[in-house]
Amino acid sequence: MQSIKAGLGTAIYTYQHGALVPITDGNTAADWDSWEARAFRYLHAQHYYWNTAYSDLQRYAQSQKTARGLYQHIRPIYNPVFRLVEGYVANVWGGSLNYDTLTEGAIPLTGLDEPLTDAVRQLWRWSNWGQAKNRAVRFGTNKGDAVLKLVTDVQRGTVRIEVVDPVIVQGVTFDAVGNVKAALIGYDKVGDDGKRYTYQEKITGGDGGYFQTLRDGELYAYPENMVNGAPVAEWANPYGFVPLVVIQHRDVGCQWGGSAYAPVLPKVDEVNDQASKTNDFIRVALNPVYYAPGVQGPGQLEFREADTGADDNDPVNRGVAVNVIYGPEGSQMTPLVPQADLAAALDGVSRMLAELEKDLPELALPSIRDAGQLTAPGVRAGFSDAVARYAEARGQYDDGLIRAHMMGISIGAYHGFSGFEPFSVDSYAAGNLEHYVEERPVINDDLSLLERITALTNSGAPEYLIWQLCGLSEEEAAAAWAEKQAMDRTLAGAFGQAVIGGATVIGEGD
Repeated sequence: MQSIKAGLGTAIYTYQHGALVPITDGNTAADWDSWEARAFRYLHAQHYYWNTAYSDLQRYAQSQKTARGLYQHIRPIYNPVFRLVEGYVANVWGGSLNYDTLTEGAIPLTGLDEPLTDAVRQLWRWSNWGQAKNRAVRFGTNKGDAVLKLVTDVQRGTVRIEVVDPVIVQGVTFDAVGNVKAALIGYDKVGDDGKRYTYQEKITGGDGGYFQTLRDGELYAYPENMVNGAPVAEWANPYGFVPLVVIQHRDVGCQWGGSAYAPVLPKVDEVNDQASKTNDFIRVALNPVYYAPGVQGPGQLEFREADTGADDNDPVNRGVAVNVIYGPEGSQMTPLVPQADLAAALDGVSRMLAELEKDLPELALPSIRDAGQLTAPGVRAGFSDAVARYAEARGQYDDGLIRAHMMGISIGAYHGFSGFEPFSVDSYAAGNLEHYVEERPVINDDLSLLERITALTNSGAPEYLIWQLCGLSEEEAAAAWAEKQAMDRTLAGAFGQAVIGGATVIGEGD
């Protein structure tokens, strides 16, 4: 059987623009969903994330430049991919989990009763979900797909949600609503004997569903696949479902999703193409080539001692870093500087950047920090398109996580794991595990403490409300308010006496 590494050869060595665009021209959609196209797409995404898109580190860089008509010395001067991906990581499930009630924190759940709360909490702990959740969003945002696999360890009595790289999912059969009906997972690995093998796991659901493990296409019993005390290569799937959830970051109408930035990559390339040329023009202008008349070679160039300095690393030009073209006698020593409108070139790059960022409004949200005191309604109105994209992505990830919860609880119940006793393997199909992720604002609706104090002060509200905001208890604020009122009455009386007394003196003087 051809190894996965060999199967990736095309993706590694050849640029495939068709794998990046799910255009429905009859058969392209099928190409988009094929494992080979996905493998290339994921690899391409990783290069943009790590800012090596045009580097020789990626072996198809040259064919990419040729196919896209890009400048041969293009460099990633402007690359928004990392910022964009990490922005989604921070805004989808960013922050800490609340393991107490599960109703607050990064993933606030609703619709839970006590047994369901206990089961989900246990699943999160076994999965180290506080860390794994960010990896899922990072995979999905950058590659377009995130895959959650329910992994059972019968010997330890645990079930966990494992975030797997979507590239190892070689094949999937979906039903009409996107649930996985069958899956083939595979990866290359060096065995104990030092040889490289292709290990695979095949899973089917429904009646007659089964698990199989293979090595180089042949049934192979992994040591951890223990049934009745012996390792096996094939066994029945008792759950009725395939314990795998595929989350599309962006639904593009195919079985596999699109990344947060895939449609704008051509614009990213064009910006970097022009910016690289502009930078190189500046380099040439700062260090031009000189035309030297009447000189046949570098040995005939004369330098003053003051020009050479102590650095004699350049024996040709005696330490002076210059590029010289030699010409006939009678001509003039001239710097050869290309003629171009540098201001217009820089303006063109700026215009392309502005156009690109219109396509990626999520990049504008960090500018809130530089915009002064903006209210939450103002931010939502000004950045509604970016907020909508984060909300859409949250819906995709939240739905996938809930399905993973239901699967994990059903698996734990089937095996009788501790904490899952109130449920059964039929709970998933019966809909007895329904719960949801609470909607939460992308832009925090809460006013800051200063904003609330200022608003109350401007409205003439009683001061005891402000004191409560500052941390005093209701009783302490009420006592302080009563003391202040008494003090105010005392001061008012003293002031009145002073005014009356002053008026009498004035009358006597008259």
